[in-house]
Amino acid sequence: MRLLLLTTSFLMILLDSGIYCQVYQTDEPESHFSSFWDFYSDNRLSTIASGRGYTGIAKLNDISGIILNPASLEIQEKFQLHLGYIYKNTIPWLKELANDIYLRQLHPTILVGASLRVNRSFQTGILFYTNNSYKLDLGKSYTYDEYGNVVDSFNSYDDLRISSYLIPINFRYSDMITLGINVIYSIYSLKDVLGVVGIPGNTATGKVNFSKFRFKLGVLIFPSENFAIGLTFLPETKETITKKWRNSGESFEEKFEPNIFPAKVGIGFCYKLSSFPISFSLDYNYSDDSRDYRLIDRRDFNFGLEYNISGSLNLKSGIFTQWDYRNGSTVEWIDRVGDYNQIFTTLGASYHLRLFTLDLSIMDSHLLSNGKIKQTYINSGLTYHYR
Repeated sequence: MRLLLLTTSFLMILLDSGIYCQVYQTDEPESHFSSFWDFYSDNRLSTIASGRGYTGIAKLNDISGIILNPASLEIQEKFQLHLGYIYKNTIPWLKELANDIYLRQLHPTILVGASLRVNRSFQTGILFYTNNSYKLDLGKSYTYDEYGNVVDSFNSYDDLRISSYLIPINFRYSDMITLGINVIYSIYSLKDVLGVVGIPGNTATGKVNFSKFRFKLGVLIFPSENFAIGLTFLPETKETITKKWRNSGESFEEKFEPNIFPAKVGIGFCYKLSSFPISFSLDYNYSDDSRDYRLIDRRDFNFGLEYNISGSLNLKSGIFTQWDYRNGSTVEWIDRVGDYNQIFTTLGASYHLRLFTLDLSIMDSHLLSNGKIKQTYINSGLTYHYR
């Protein structure tokens, strides 16, 4: 955040002074695309996993579950359609700095997917979802005349969205092993709108747009009928970002040092009771965030259970952590390191009615978190099964 404020201040001075350069080279990565923002931007759109502690690396899932593990796709019918939408609450941020800074949801935040069962050994599909997004509302600022009267006001904000198309390739090697890969095409976009202090009616707009291919690997192993182990790996990738600024017909470019999108590893376990229709899931998620000197590596745990009451109703519950991953030894943060620690509790249900399945779940960190960040996610989904 300190870097963001310094960059904003520099831009204000640059534009207000009437000095324009064709290309401005910075010595830092673009701050908005840092995984720092994952604490709010991660939309957790896997509908099937949301109620059970957002677990699913070692579970058999519908098309929404391939976000967690591409090897987990398992549909019994020929074809499946799925639509999901998530709501997340607005949270106040950096109250020590200002009273009108907020992180808000950037609508729409959706997941749309279709899956196809070619045969018992091969399944595939396509999925589109908004994996990361946020609106950083920097509040309202004012321009005054020489008598102290307000002559203009403006809102400054940043909109970031990362949307992805996924094609899962799921191959059952044997009754014990299923292999999977997600072919991911992600679209990254950012819009910065900053009011220019002292110039009524004038704003500067910065935009970033680029895309990348990534691949996520997964495996699902069944040592026994009641026990499963899942493994996933998302390799690191980099991007050199250029932001294009425009203000009153003038323009210039801001070129950054390469941004690193970190490698991620997931390990999951699932155990089903033989005598009772309950399954327990435990996931461990690691992210190599320390590739950004401002952050430390993330290590979070997810635990969930699912109870099949009848053939038509499943109840779910769980808990998961989101520990503060800011590095206090390299950056002087405005909020104390540890203030972003969160523990989420989750509840959910799936109701099956003929050719449709309705999912509804809540993930909330108010109950067990005592820091400055508390969040609520409400996830809903509808699945159509073509038999």
